[in-house]
Amino acid sequence: MSTLTSESVNHRKYMFMSCKERLMKYLLESYACKKEINTCILRLNKTQMELSDRVGFNVRSVQRSIAALEKENLITLESGKITVSQEQFVKMREYLEE
Repeated sequence: MSTLTSESVNHRKYMFMSCKERLMKYLLESYACKKEINTCILRLNKTQMELSDRVGFNVRSVQRSIAALEKENLITLESGKITVSQEQFVKMREYLEE
């Protein structure tokens, strides 16, 4: 029963996250699963449309969130692809824990 309760709480928290927060959460999960072993860098090969479907916001909101994250140096754009270094990963995790 406690598992069900905690899942409901997490679902409610996710529902009230901003697009930027949801995108950061997705990037953190992706980093933990897919980072390149030797370099500790995530190179995300998703389109903005795929990201918008994943986080549940429209493409324009995702574009704004990407721009904001890049401005805050939480991600880097290389040839239009999002990259996350280990330092950026730590900063994003700290940001979401606040």
